Amino acid sequence: MPTIADRRCDFIGQVRHLFTQPDLFGLIVRPVDPPAGPAVTVAYISGLMDPSDLERLVLVPLASGLPDAPPDTIARSSRFPAPELRAVNDTKALQDGLLGGLAALHIAGHKGTLLVGTGQPPKAKDAFGYNLGENVNMVRQVLPRADLRVEMLQGPEKSLSAVLYLHGTAAPGTVQAVRGWARNLRAKKAQTPLWKTLPDVLRLPPAVEAPKPAMVADALRHGYIAVLADHLPGALLAPMTLDLLLTGPNDVTLSPALRRAVILPRLYATGLAMTLGAWFVAVSSYHHSLIPGPFLMALASSRRNMPFPIVLEMLLVLALDEGISAAVKRLEGQRWTFLAILGIALALMAALQAGVIGPLSAIIGIAIVVALQILPNPALGRAARIWAYGFIAAAAGLGVYGMALLAFVLFVYLGEERPFGHPLRRPPGAMVR
Repeated sequence: MPTIADRRCDFIGQVRHLFTQPDLFGLIVRPVDPPAGPAVTVAYISGLMDPSDLERLVLVPLASGLPDAPPDTIARSSRFPAPELRAVNDTKALQDGLLGGLAALHIAGHKGTLLVGTGQPPKAKDAFGYNLGENVNMVRQVLPRADLRVEMLQGPEKSLSAVLYLHGTAAPGTVQAVRGWARNLRAKKAQTPLWKTLPDVLRLPPAVEAPKPAMVADALRHGYIAVLADHLPGALLAPMTLDLLLTGPNDVTLSPALRRAVILPRLYATGLAMTLGAWFVAVSSYHHSLIPGPFLMALASSRRNMPFPIVLEMLLVLALDEGISAAVKRLEGQRWTFLAILGIALALMAALQAGVIGPLSAIIGIAIVVALQILPNPALGRAARIWAYGFIAAAAGLGVYGMALLAFVLFVYLGEERPFGHPLRRPPGAMVR
């Protein structure tokens, strides 16, 4: 690795060369001229170095000046009251120290630099914002590893995006595919005909949204690649897999055994959301023999004077869920899930009182809504809603046989889908050799 230069101007160039877009990542390089002793240059990353630690451990001791001595000699003295104090001579160690929340002190006329700090970056924020540099630093705080790679990409319309992955953990072929996709995040036109975008709507997205840095760090450890852009208030994790779709933002706080245990109920909820309404349509319209006699009589009596058939009632339930969920999900925090369920339940009760839907349709509709709202990932919820419309249409046309045919199509699709050339049902870490 290159050694750290002894001249101030050369050191400043070396530090800025270590980071792509250094100003974007909050790299600060401050020349300091103490009243006594040689000139000193201080370098640190604003998002990783706590301001109070910088003042207490670096700037205050520098006010009295430093001896004209090499960094390793100063490191052996007690001039800096810092928990972590060491001298480094190569640029790789300098970069790792800056990413670890330390400040670098360069003494003019001497090669090498002095790393000063607590070694504990300030507490990371819980959610991403809109600033690309701050978002990247949030991930670095949660995942301070030397093998973390950050690549800045220039996209269309002068947009910037960052690709983050762990070298040796993420598959190189997948990284290359994600890198090409990240360059064109803004390439889609706003005025695109619906018939051209319909195939993309029916397919699962190639990446999954991640609103929290902790979720991104956990995914990077398992071989995923994160994409952050200057116009997105979050990260996109690629490639999309079934395991990632069934993972929630707060799952990182759970133990591995509990995380595996909650996946199965979420998988059942996904199937329930997609097929419960279709089962009701198929059984009540075609397969009466599958219904017990007393229940069939109760169903027949509840359907008297109903203005719409059951299939339209189920479509109305899905439309209410889509509209109310889109309206309330703009709220901050987790309360929007409760408000969505409450709002849709009140709308269904109002439709029941008005005689627009039957009582069984209202009960099944509430069950579908609850199943959709507890899904951990918005992409999974959108896909479940789209396939629920398809299953209801298939049940209205061919009953259970139509549902079986569409289920076969769904399983074939899931088996053949390969986001960025990666199998949908396989964690990306299993592809690393």
